[in-house]
Amino acid sequence: MILKMYTDYLVNDLKTNRINNINLYDTNKHSFVSSLYNNYDLELYNMEKEVDYPELDLTIATKENGKNQWEIDFNNAVKLHKEFVLKYDVPLSILSDERFITYLTHDIYYEYMICRWPVNGKENRLNQKYFLPTGGQGFTRNMFMRLFWYAYITYDSSLADPYELTRIAFEYADPVNQIMERKYGKSERIVKAALRAIKNIGSKELNQKRTIYGKRINNILSLYALDVLKENELVSLFEKEIKGIVESDIVDSSLVEEE
Repeated sequence: MILKMYTDYLVNDLKTNRINNINLYDTNKHSFVSSLYNNYDLELYNMEKEVDYPELDLTIATKENGKNQWEIDFNNAVKLHKEFVLKYDVPLSILSDERFITYLTHDIYYEYMICRWPVNGKENRLNQKYFLPTGGQGFTRNMFMRLFWYAYITYDSSLADPYELTRIAFEYADPVNQIMERKYGKSERIVKAALRAIKNIGSKELNQKRTIYGKRINNILSLYALDVLKENELVSLFEKEIKGIVESDIVDSSLVEEE
């Protein structure tokens, strides 16, 4: 298939009328956007690049099926990375383009979206999951931006399992989200060191103190000159912070159930 994205007009129109259309997300099992525009095909920009859109796992983890949602998300991220990045070399500038993201959530992978993130009349969920939030939150709150970015920044071909750190990122999604939303969250060096520290310590309690790790890393970077620190030194510093966090009685007051 030809790689496509929505035009600016279509994205802006969907966003402007999202409240008027919100019920359509709950009543349509298949993409409804083409029915809203008489010349829908003209609102699709062809990028003259052939790609395969991998079939994503629509399974939702439940107590009955015994699955973990983070593992399902991780596997879907790997599928997308192997196809778009490794096979077809689609640049991050396209993968992170709001027009492309909105096309995926409203067209190609609409059925996946209503399974993974049903709107249920929630305006905030529609804004964050189906469109691309501004700033650092766009890399964590939007479903496809998260799948693309987590695999993109953590993939390491030098490892026996190139997706070793990607798995950690999804398994510890709550604290990792806090890292990704900060300015240093775009630094591959810092992100990978933070993930290696999590892997080495391996404490699930970190998920219950999700904002604290990101804040501690922020403090570390204000005290040390990043350029002179070796990777193992960064990892050691981050490991020390994780141990201090999980062994303390500190409570993360911002911990709330994600929509």
